[in-house]
Amino acid sequence: VASGAAGIRTTLREEDGCVIIAGEDGSVTREVVGNADYIDKDVPDLPGAKRDATAMASHYKGKGYKVFKVEDVTADKLKFGIEVFGKMQEGDEGVLYYAGHGLSYGLAGVDYDGTTKAVVRNSVVSAATSKALGAGATLDVVMDACRSGGLQDQMETEFKATATSEE
Repeated sequence: VASGAAGIRTTLREEDGCVIIAGEDGSVTREVVGNADYIDKDVPDLPGAKRDATAMASHYKGKGYKVFKVEDVTADKLKFGIEVFGKMQEGDEGVLYYAGHGLSYGLAGVDYDGTTKAVVRNSVVSAATSKALGAGATLDVVMDACRSGGLQDQMETEFKATATSEE
């Protein structure tokens, strides 16, 4: 990874727990998300997600990278962060790491309550990464998404029911 990247052309700030990644100074950026404590009591928590995100952040910090780590973000905030990640341009370098609940069709925010509106669709991730890659950015996207057990089956069933009722 080259250290002379052009930097992401947005500003760095934190809004309501969602980090907007940036680096006009030519820094190489790493965004790490760990969703572990889900609000709905029927959605099992994933304490390993925070541990994994912390380990990933420590790894990158140890290599000298600027790391922005957030935990327990809602689907709206996660979507916003991913869309901002998609604004990378030629020469920018970054890694987006997500640990938390996932489905075949997307990533669950900590506000997942059995509805699909609290899920960031795979198409959002695909569009953001395609946009950044098309602009000449170099990036890695790691989705450490738990997709097993009863929650996955429940979410898939509810998604199909919602999709059918919306047609």
